[in-house]
Amino acid sequence: MGKVGKVLLAILLILLILFVGLYFAIFRTSTDIATLNIKQQKVEVNTGGGWGGATDTKLSVSDMVKTLDGKALVILYESVLINMKENTQITVQDLRKEKPTVKQQSGTTWSKFTGLSGIESYEVQTPNTVATVRGTSFLSKVDDTSSIFIAGEGSVDLLSDNRQLTISAGEKAIKKGEEPIQKVPLTAEEREELVALMKETLQDLKDLRKKEIQKHRTILNRAMKQYDLTEMDLDNYLDMIDRGELDDAELIEKSPVKLEAMNKIKKINDEIKKQQRAIDNISR
Repeated sequence: MGKVGKVLLAILLILLILFVGLYFAIFRTSTDIATLNIKQQKVEVNTGGGWGGATDTKLSVSDMVKTLDGKALVILYESVLINMKENTQITVQDLRKEKPTVKQQSGTTWSKFTGLSGIESYEVQTPNTVATVRGTSFLSKVDDTSSIFIAGEGSVDLLSDNRQLTISAGEKAIKKGEEPIQKVPLTAEEREELVALMKETLQDLKDLRKKEIQKHRTILNRAMKQYDLTEMDLDNYLDMIDRGELDDAELIEKSPVKLEAMNKIKKINDEIKKQQRAIDNISR
């Protein structure tokens, strides 16, 4: 059996759970409701007792996160990825699965909405506008006088002063002072910023997939040991899926059982490929 064949067989063991009887309980997967991941210090969190230095942790309703000269990633239901840039503050407003909501008091966030955990929609509230999305990514910038929104893919529904406005991929809207919310042209610099943010999200999705795989480290280690595979072999295999050179749906179809962990990883794979297509489209 060649190297590629061994990799395929090992992944079948990892994703398709050949050792069902012994590892069934291990492959029951759970979903974190809200987590904070520090990308770059300094980041602070306030859970009700005042501001303090933040570490990777779980979040609850009313918790506040503030990046100073740092960066952070807030993940809701492993489906909504909120990248917080420097000098940004948000509050976890609502964690109902139907429509999790955050308030953005200041700064810049880049939100990626995926369909990994069945969330119906996601909402960002700024001081003067409410943005609602279903399966998209968008930039939100807030300062003392204005809110700016740029759609990276899909569409964003905006509501401000009872005026509704929808922007689609590559479009920008601004709400400034007492002026009505309106579309304005996207600059070349902003388009470049979108591409950079979408590439960052692509890596975040790959990290999310790796985290899900690591939940099942016991079966992973056994399969890799049995077939003399390395972490590099696993990474290469996943890269082949991302490039469309291997069909993970076909692997899952061959499985004698269908468990949640398999489908979850498959959904992340799909989001990674979807994100790459969005990057290609916005870069044209």
